[in-house]
Amino acid sequence: MRRLLAPSPSGALTPSSSALWSSYQSECGGSYLEEAAFAVERVMCLPHAATLQGRLKGATPSWRDTLARASPDAPCGAPSVLVVSSAALRVLELIRQLPDFHRAVPVAKLFSKHIKVKEQADALASAQVCVAVGTPARLDKLCALGALSLSRLTLLVIDCSRDVKQRSLLDIPETRRDLWALWRAHLGAVVARQCRVALVE
Repeated sequence: MRRLLAPSPSGALTPSSSALWSSYQSECGGSYLEEAAFAVERVMCLPHAATLQGRLKGATPSWRDTLARASPDAPCGAPSVLVVSSAALRVLELIRQLPDFHRAVPVAKLFSKHIKVKEQADALASAQVCVAVGTPARLDKLCALGALSLSRLTLLVIDCSRDVKQRSLLDIPETRRDLWALWRAHLGAVVARQCRVALVE
């Protein structure tokens, strides 16, 4: 089993963190201080597994307590794991890969196709959430409304699976723009303070 990446003495970027930083630079530019957010100690490599659930369990042996169980006083709409993907169909595919998590606490699906923002905001306001999976633009909107809270977030998963044109979330101009808008408005500060990042394909 592959282990989580260990911090390098120099703080150099790994292939995973370098891919994130390159995408960020392509969209936003970026200073030396901003590059620090993508340093090796913040970006992890999930163990190899066929499903997202297998990867999450492999990375976190105590996953039931740390990823898939909310304490009685946990706020509604505040996941411990947030998965960002490029399209609604891929979001649904990833949710189907999380049956054990879904049985513990329902997994939130957060995308714009056929689902209104208010409907999702109301659902988040009335339920505890341990895992949320969504598209960047809709996640950004829900965070801006205060419906999606990042206060409990410990792991941000960026889905880099490729489409038929061999493009990932980091390559497609529209989703790349939306991802980094979400990062600059909401995710970046959370990653710097309390959260790790993982890329999956």
